[in-house]
Amino acid sequence: ELINLLEYLPPIKFEDMISNWEKSCRENNCNYLAVEYPEFTQEGGYQLAINAKPKFIEKALKICSGRSVLYIDGDMNIRKYPAIFDIKNVDFMARGWWIDPRSSWKMEESIMYDPYNFETSGGTMFFSSSEESKKLINLWISAAENPINDGKADDRVLSLIFNTKGVLTWIRIIQLPVEYLWLTLDYDQRMLEYVYDYNFANMDSTIFIDHPECLTSEDTASGAGASSNRQPKFYDFLEDVYPCVETSHEYIMFKELVESYPQSAKL
Repeated sequence: ELINLLEYLPPIKFEDMISNWEKSCRENNCNYLAVEYPEFTQEGGYQLAINAKPKFIEKALKICSGRSVLYIDGDMNIRKYPAIFDIKNVDFMARGWWIDPRSSWKMEESIMYDPYNFETSGGTMFFSSSEESKKLINLWISAAENPINDGKADDRVLSLIFNTKGVLTWIRIIQLPVEYLWLTLDYDQRMLEYVYDYNFANMDSTIFIDHPECLTSEDTASGAGASSNRQPKFYDFLEDVYPCVETSHEYIMFKELVESYPQSAKL
C-alpha cells in the first residue's frame, strides 16, 4: 500500500498531454505547430506516425518558409526558452547519445566518445532551412519509405543515415546534452546522486526540454503496430563499440583546436 501511495502515477490522457505541450510552448515564448492525424490512432497507426515524422518536419519547413523548425514529441515539454536553437549557421541539432556521459549509469567508469560515430533520439530535433538540412531530410524520407525499414525505429534509421552517408562530413551540427532531452524517470535520481548532491532545485533549473512520462519500450511499440524488431538492418555495426579502458587524451584527436586555443589545452 505504501508503494502504491508513493510510487504510482495515474496515466495521462493523450488530449491532456498535448494540452500540456502547447501550454509549455506558449509560456516559454515558442511558436508552435501541432497537427492531429486521425489515421494515426487506428490499429497499426503508431508505426505510420513514426515513418511520417520526416515528412511532417519537411512540411513544417515549407510552411515556415525560410525559418528553422524544432521538432519535439507530444509527450515532452518546453521548460524554458531554448535559446541554443537561435544560433545561426547550424544545419541540425539533436541529442548525441555518445557526447554526454551523464546519460549513462556508468558515467564515472565508462566514458567513451567516437567523433566519427553519431546516434541520436527522435524526441528533440532541430532542422534549419539550409540546403544541407533539406538534403538530410530527403535522405531520411527515402530511408523511411524503403520497405526494409518498415516497423523500424525512426531515430535509429536516422542514425544509420548519419553513419552510412558520411553526414558528419558535410553538415553543421550541434550534438545536444541531456538538458535538451531530459528523460525524467531515467535521469532524475542518478543526476541528484552523482551530479547535483541532492539539490533538486539546482538540477531542475538546468532543464530546457523534458520527457516526464514513461519511455516507449520495445514491447509497447510492438503492441502499437511497430515491428517486433525495431532495429534497422546493419545497425548492429553502430553498437559494436567498447568503453575506453585507458586514459583518452583529447588533444591528440583535436589537434587543430589545441593549436587554436593552447591555454584551454592546459586546463
